[in-house]
Amino acid sequence: MNRQNYASGAVGTQQLRGGARSRRPVGTLPFRYLRRAAAPVGGRPATRWTGQICPIVLTDITAFSAHRRSDEDRLILRRTMYDMLQRAFEAAGLMWRELHTEDRGDGTLIVVPPDTPASAVAARALGHLAAALRWHNQSASDALRMQLRVALHAGPVIRDAQGVTGHAINQTARLVQARILRKLLTETRADLGVIVSAYIYDYVIRQHEGQPMDATPYQKIRFRVKESALTAWIHLTGVASE
Repeated sequence: MNRQNYASGAVGTQQLRGGARSRRPVGTLPFRYLRRAAAPVGGRPATRWTGQICPIVLTDITAFSAHRRSDEDRLILRRTMYDMLQRAFEAAGLMWRELHTEDRGDGTLIVVPPDTPASAVAARALGHLAAALRWHNQSASDALRMQLRVALHAGPVIRDAQGVTGHAINQTARLVQARILRKLLTETRADLGVIVSAYIYDYVIRQHEGQPMDATPYQKIRFRVKESALTAWIHLTGVASE
């Protein structure tokens, strides 16, 4: 991947009288691509959803509250995550402003409009995200090294004035919290752990094998979360041996 896709844009500018512009730095952060303002959260596309089938993404930064991290470290990690997510989705042709996003503290919920194929997320956006995360971790300190869990599912979504709801969103939340995914990330020190529902694997990933997705690296798992017994598929990228 061309790393310049994730390089910093120009710093902010301020309009002055007479049409002149002066540079105004957005902030001082340890990684160049973070100088771009952090992606906005809580996006609310105008279209109302009343049960349409939407691709659903839920992310979670592993060990976000670990003692080795300060509050400043956590702020940088959040900004890094949002910056990488926005760039990855937009590189895949999915404009961030058209997605529904909700901040979750150590992660984010992203609902993609129902007219967007899930393959745009599974094949393209996650590939860009994996590359950006790998680049970040190559030079990050221990406190700022990020292991990101990403769950992908699809199902009916309902939206009201406060946000979105639906059984499919609940299932996506259970996927991202799977203990076996946490365990595998700890054991392998992988950058990115992707977990997809059986629906996404069977009807998206397997149907597009090698174009450019490849079903081979996915591992089938079965696990229980609360009252649910789930089948899912896991794929790790950026493991220590790579």
